[in-house]
Amino acid sequence: MFKKAHDKLHQWYKVNGRHELPWRGIDDAYRIWVSEIMLQQTQVKTVLERFYFPFLEKFPRLETLASATEDEVLKKWEGLGYYTRARNLHKTAIICQTKLPLTEEELIKLPGIGKSTAHAIASFAYKAKLPILDANVKRILYRLFAIIKCSEKELWEKSYLFLDKKRSYDFNQALMDLGSSICKGKEALCQKCPFESLCEGKKNPLSYPQKKAKKNYSCS
Repeated sequence: MFKKAHDKLHQWYKVNGRHELPWRGIDDAYRIWVSEIMLQQTQVKTVLERFYFPFLEKFPRLETLASATEDEVLKKWEGLGYYTRARNLHKTAIICQTKLPLTEEELIKLPGIGKSTAHAIASFAYKAKLPILDANVKRILYRLFAIIKCSEKELWEKSYLFLDKKRSYDFNQALMDLGSSICKGKEALCQKCPFESLCEGKKNPLSYPQKKAKKNYSCS
């Protein structure tokens, strides 16, 4: 159904993808998990330049993180913010000890791992044929299908429908890169987008999704 779009995305990713990122092209679930948690609410540049490598140098394996104290983990996380992420990393390490679960159903039960993160770990580490739904991918789906408003459940259904099951690893990575560099939150470079010909929201991409109305407060 979407083969042409998938092919165009694949070609775009070959040329424009961030293939050099250290958590790509590997199947180390621990390192992929650490990157996914760090990248929640934090820019790639910040994670890459200041936190990813020092954290892994201190805690190179899951069991190393599990045996550390919470204070040691928080100290290495210092400056990255949203410290609940670090606490949940530590809790998950203590639960798992030496190996993360192999399925998204088990991963999602762990502290700090939501559905999209579970899918990302399973897709990137275990080559599971699953979609992801981070902020970049959500934005692309809203615009691609001209969705003004929908539930999380409906958006997941769209993500499964659009998934390139034959090349799911590259597909997921490509969508994240496309959302980061082309289909951006405050700017849509539609003329450079591989989906330009089929995107239903291209005439006014910033209209999707509908912005949440700000509450007006008045004093009486």
